Amino acid sequence: MVDELSELIIPTDEHSPGARAAKVAEYIDRRLAEPFGDEPKLQWREGLKLLDQISVEMNGRPFMQADQGQRVAVLTRMAGKESNPEKPEEKFFVELKSSVARAYYTSKIGIHNELEYKGNTYLREFAGVDVSKS
Repeated sequence: MVDELSELIIPTDEHSPGARAAKVAEYIDRRLAEPFGDEPKLQWREGLKLLDQISVEMNGRPFMQADQGQRVAVLTRMAGKESNPEKPEEKFFVELKSSVARAYYTSKIGIHNELEYKGNTYLREFAGVDVSKS
C-alpha cells in the first residue's frame, strides 16, 4: 500500500522515474523498522487503517481494490487541509507526503534524474548574487 501511495504522490513522468522506481516504500519501511520506539510504527498502522476506512466509505472497497481515480480521490480528501491538518487522516497525510518527499529526494533517482544534480563541479565564475554589496 505504501508503494502505491508513494507512486501516487510522486509518479513516473517524462522527466524522471517516480517513487516506485526510487524504492521509496522500502526506505520508509526500513526507517520504521529502526529501534527508536513504537510510536512511529503505530502512527503509520493507524494512518493506513484510516486510509482504508475512507476508501471503503467513499468507494465501497479498500484502497488497494479501488481503481486509480478512486485512489486519487481518497488522497485528495485526506490532503484537503494539508496546511492546517486537524483530523487524524489529515495529519497522517502530512506525515505520508513528507516521508515520501524525503525518501525520494535523497535517492539517486530523485537527486540525479529529477533534480539533475551534477555533483560538485568547478565554476569558472560565480553564478550567484553577491549579497555583501547590497
